[in-house]
Amino acid sequence: VVRCRPRDTYDKGRNATWLEVEACSPWTEEEVAAADPKVVMLMGFTALPIAFPGLEPMQANGKVRTIKYAGKARTFVGAIHPAAVLRNRSLAPAFVSALRKAIDIWKKGNL
Repeated sequence: VVRCRPRDTYDKGRNATWLEVEACSPWTEEEVAAADPKVVMLMGFTALPIAFPGLEPMQANGKVRTIKYAGKARTFVGAIHPAAVLRNRSLAPAFVSALRKAIDIWKKGNL
């Protein structure tokens, strides 16, 4: 949801601020509209508020929500970020479950 990974003064990655996400949203929406996907996966803390405001990544993981985005109704699936799985392998089953849910929606073309 942002065009570049924000860096702090020590050159470590940090979460994008909501202002940074908002600044990039016109391009993100344009790309989603052009691709017109059957399902969109939102992965991690920064992306999830688009369809799952107020939920932590584990709360949103595997949840499905259809909202108007980029000009039409779109189906979103929430997921924990893949980097979290690399840091904590016990999250892998939850992440895979969310991926499978998105694949099932994609195959069926609807909920």
